Amino acid sequence: MKRLAEFLRSVIPADPTQLIFLAGVVCLFVAPRLRWWPLGLGVASERLTDSIAQQAQILGVFFLLPIRFTGVAGYFLCFWPGSVPSAES
Repeated sequence: MKRLAEFLRSVIPADPTQLIFLAGVVCLFVAPRLRWWPLGLGVASERLTDSIAQQAQILGVFFLLPIRFTGVAGYFLCFWPGSVPSAES
């Protein structure tokens, strides 16, 4: 438990703006996995026979790529070591 607490302290930034930035990056990774509509309001499978609906469903995967790339870039920026090392206490 002590090692987990030490790890969390080392990952959480001291600056509040960086903490908010990190929370936003985490939301970028969580949001694509959430449901946008309740189960009853989704597109019915019999409606997916329409070619436009099928193409939109296929392209939906590619629409998530920029969101994932932004999340990876955010993690990269958040955990990139700065030019001034942090003081160990």
